Amino acid sequence: MFLLDLNLPDTENLKIKANLVMEIMHAIRKLGISQEEAGHHMELTQAQITELLRGNFSNVSERKLMACLSRLGYDPAG
Repeated sequence: MFLLDLNLPDTENLKIKANLVMEIMHAIRKLGISQEEAGHHMELTQAQITELLRGNFSNVSERKLMACLSRLGYDPAG
């Protein structure tokens, strides 16, 4: 079942955030850094990183997630 099929409120926003979090995960892996190091780059605590990566991101804005990606040196072309 797809997220959009669940008829949850704001499913499109959740889908966008989920994709951003997946990109954050890929960036962290690509950099080969720990969650603590990633938190330092993204200006988040290690606990906040853990929550994000576990899927608890409904209280985080898209803007904040984009800023986190930017701080990790995210390059959408690369």
